Amino acid sequence: MNNVNVNIEYTTLQGNIINVDSLITNDNGRFSFSSLIPGPYSIKAFKDLDYYSETIIEVNENETLIQNISINYASISLSGSTLENNTENVLSNITIDYIPDITVENNTAQEISIQSDINGLYEVDIQPGTYNILVNQTTVENNITIIYNYQGKLIIEIGEGLKTFDIMISKVEER
Repeated sequence: MNNVNVNIEYTTLQGNIINVDSLITNDNGRFSFSSLIPGPYSIKAFKDLDYYSETIIEVNENETLIQNISINYASISLSGSTLENNTENVLSNITIDYIPDITVENNTAQEISIQSDINGLYEVDIQPGTYNILVNQTTVENNITIIYNYQGKLIIEIGEGLKTFDIMISKVEER
């Protein structure tokens, strides 16, 4: 891919990270760094907010290294709250399943499951794509079993960067 920004960083023996060089790939998607000292490096490639990749390499003394880098869609930082639908009260420790929508052709979504924290907040880095979101949680409060449910769809666009999505969960049964 052409016009990709490529940064190379060196990690010292003390764990310090030093930015060594930056460049932009040519029309054929090629790039080259020279005169690198032996050691561990991180190569970060990105194009706008749409694509990102990070590759760790080890450069050895008196050796030429050829490294192909696959660049993927950049992850989107998704955050929000888990709230009860009718009252908007915070629901904590709720498991949220993000499942790729199989009805969408060439969907780039990847399955992931996360849990909101004690304050009902969640944050996840997620790939662009179309997701079916599922919550089916059973809790016991004051010796009463409560079942919460949510089903919805979420579309994460390429290059969105940050997205907020609150999940309004319905109380479907008390026993």
